[in-house]
Amino acid sequence: MIFLRMCIKKIDFQLSTNELNIPQDALSFSVYDIEQGEYLFYEGDSQLPTVASLAKLFVIDYALTKVNLEDVIEVNQEVLDLVPAGSSLANLKVGKYTVKEIMEAMLVPSGNDAAYSLAYYIAKNELGEGYTATEYINYFMTELSEYLIEEGYSKTNLYNDPSGAAMSADTHLDDINRVALKLYNYHFSGRKSGKIAFLSLSKNHTRYLY
Repeated sequence: MIFLRMCIKKIDFQLSTNELNIPQDALSFSVYDIEQGEYLFYEGDSQLPTVASLAKLFVIDYALTKVNLEDVIEVNQEVLDLVPAGSSLANLKVGKYTVKEIMEAMLVPSGNDAAYSLAYYIAKNELGEGYTATEYINYFMTELSEYLIEEGYSKTNLYNDPSGAAMSADTHLDDINRVALKLYNYHFSGRKSGKIAFLSLSKNHTRYLY
């Protein structure tokens, strides 16, 4: 999470993490001082928690090498039908959206439909017409996996789902911290707030704030 300085100024980091109310199921936990460029806490180095919605950070990182925020995506029913039932949605409708709107839909409500739509759009741009939605998604995930290796995210495996819904997918605190700070410095939202980056990874959930 990105905390405003006002929210943390009363916490004595030299004493205990208890003041931060760390979730009991947290497997990994870090507090990073963005201004000083150093970790205040870093726990759970040996854990490989389920990546869950944090997969969207890696998808966005890769997507920013392929598209511009002003590009227009046309969301169709075929790709919406691929989104895992019962998963987190931005409730996208068939129609046109900018890449920026799609990425915001991935980050704020953690829309799995937005993640699938972005992956579909990028893959279709590269492959052209004539493939099924599943084939486009599979192509995107293959390319994304290669990108993660090239960028040094060696402890992250997303497999075949761009939304993070696959329970087999996992990651590591090192990779998550790297991609979170990279996107923070990208000025995606047009502004920065606060000086502390906070991240908690639990067995089946992730917690972050933009």
